Amino acid sequence: MAGNNPNILWVDDEIDLLKSHVQFLEEKGYEVTTAVAGQDAVALVSERSFSAVLLDEIMPGMDGLSTLQAIKEVDQAIPVIMVTKSTEESLMDEAYWGDIADFIVKPVNPHQILSSLKKLLELESLRRDRFVAEFGAYYNRAQQALYSSEMTFAEWADFYIEMCIANREIDALNVNDLKELQSDLYREADRVFSAWLATSFPVWLAADGPDAPILSHNLLEKLVFPLMNDKRPVYLIVIDCLRFDQWLALEEKLSSLFRIERNSYCSQLPSTTCYARNAIFAGFTPVEIAAKYAGKFQEADDTSDSLNKYEEEFLNDNLARHLPGGKQARYYKFTSRESEQKADKVITSLPRRSLNVFIFNFVDTITHESGRHGALDVLAPTADGLRRLAVSWFLASPVERLLTTLAKDKEAIVVITTDHGSQITSSPTIVYADKEASKTPRLWIGRDMRVDGEGAFLVKRPEEFGLPEDFLAKTYLLALADRHLVFSHYIHKYHKKFSGGFFHGGVSMAENILPAAVLYPK
Repeated sequence: MAGNNPNILWVDDEIDLLKSHVQFLEEKGYEVTTAVAGQDAVALVSERSFSAVLLDEIMPGMDGLSTLQAIKEVDQAIPVIMVTKSTEESLMDEAYWGDIADFIVKPVNPHQILSSLKKLLELESLRRDRFVAEFGAYYNRAQQALYSSEMTFAEWADFYIEMCIANREIDALNVNDLKELQSDLYREADRVFSAWLATSFPVWLAADGPDAPILSHNLLEKLVFPLMNDKRPVYLIVIDCLRFDQWLALEEKLSSLFRIERNSYCSQLPSTTCYARNAIFAGFTPVEIAAKYAGKFQEADDTSDSLNKYEEEFLNDNLARHLPGGKQARYYKFTSRESEQKADKVITSLPRRSLNVFIFNFVDTITHESGRHGALDVLAPTADGLRRLAVSWFLASPVERLLTTLAKDKEAIVVITTDHGSQITSSPTIVYADKEASKTPRLWIGRDMRVDGEGAFLVKRPEEFGLPEDFLAKTYLLALADRHLVFSHYIHKYHKKFSGGFFHGGVSMAENILPAAVLYPK
């Protein structure tokens, strides 16, 4: 056992009868101090530090629960394992939600006690040892997948999800010696994926073959509309700019309420709300939207909410095409903390139309704040930090309250998805273009653009990517992997400004491999 041996306080009025149990623990490397009364235990905790307390519930004088309360007044953090003859549900509830870390029902055997102590004191260490032992096999699988042959999108999605899970374990277990190795592997995978996706995307649009994934413009047709055939109300929740690693953390929170079917799909390129979310609701690519809805599709800075102000109209037209019969969706969009507060009024009287749509923009809002040298750069300077911040928002948000309410409706079907993810950037790609080009850190639109070296993909024929070509020689420049695009005249200024920020509009696993989960109340 690494480090100092755990120091255990065992409190039992019949401790003399448990000498063999005490000896067993000592042989396993534990230091055991004994006490026969609650008052003695409280005094010992006041004088010394213990790793854990084994506490008999039924003792003369000061019983176990009274001793527990007194111990917690001295040291709230010390874990207490209650040893009891009782199997009452109230005690179990106390064990899981109160001051009791675990409980053991008498008669006890030494292996029971050892197992409880290991779970309590060594679980993280055991998890770390197991993860480190398994990392080599995972790393070799990842390397082999990257360089053996081309993967389909579904295989890339599985690959990326496994990387997200590994990233989270490394962060949670603080396995510092693996962080750099995992980071290098992730960057290389992102480089290979982004180059592959940039060339594969127009092929999928041209011919919807067996290897083509679900794309933004057919997400509703292929995943959501078929669910409406069961005559059950469907609730579509779109969380703007939700990365897959963030969804996996939310999925864990929701697994007790719902049976979850995890799906993945590929975002429209460029991966911004303007292109991707309009495509989702319209059921068309951006070039088709621009042709069908004159004046209702605009390309501009992606922070403008006006770029998606027609999506309710697009949605109902899409619904009418695929499910004729006058069906219309109920549509709600919450773009700020203030508007989110209004969501609670909707939740108290949820609609039961065949399709009910809720859009939440908060994750996108906080993501846009990154790279501006503000509070977010301190709170969430990494992907893991941004994930934790997104989870914190979720737990206090109307989304959580909405899902808790829907979990009680056994007829409800819930779909949770997003329009695009976000990518943390670290390296500049120098761009030469005229001053009229539209510029964001991951996406430029203009003519006669060129770049130094790799790190960006130039879309020379926009219609092949489902994009409008509304002026002569129009091209799109998409940043690949972890690059940000900087103007040739202001390299150092913009590299410093963008480096370490989260942006979207380019091509990367985090921007383009997206969750689309179907949830059924348990």
